[in-house]
Amino acid sequence: MINNFNIFGQLIKIESRKSLYKKKCLGMWLSNENKILVQENTDKYPVNEDIINQTTCHEIIHAWLDKCNYHKLSDDEQLVDLLGSCLHEFLTSQSKN
Repeated sequence: MINNFNIFGQLIKIESRKSLYKKKCLGMWLSNENKILVQENTDKYPVNEDIINQTTCHEIIHAWLDKCNYHKLSDDEQLVDLLGSCLHEFLTSQSKN
C-alpha cells in the first residue's frame, strides 16, 4: 500500500502504528495533521495485510471527503466503509480480459 499521496496540493502521509488498537480502532484520519495512521501487524496485535489495506482505503475516503468539504459525508462511517471497500476492491482486483 502507498505511504503518501497528494490532494489539492497537500501531502497526506500514511503511517503505521504498533499500538493504535489501544484506541479501539485500526485506523485514524488526522485532518489537522494531514496524516492517516494505520495499525500495523504485530505479535501482540496480529492484523492481516488485507485488513490493513482495507483500513487504509477507508481512511483515504475520510481524507478525500474532508478535503472536498463534505464533512457530514465523512462522518457517515457506513458510507465511508462502503466506499473504502469499493476502493480496495478496485485496487486489488485484476481484469479477466
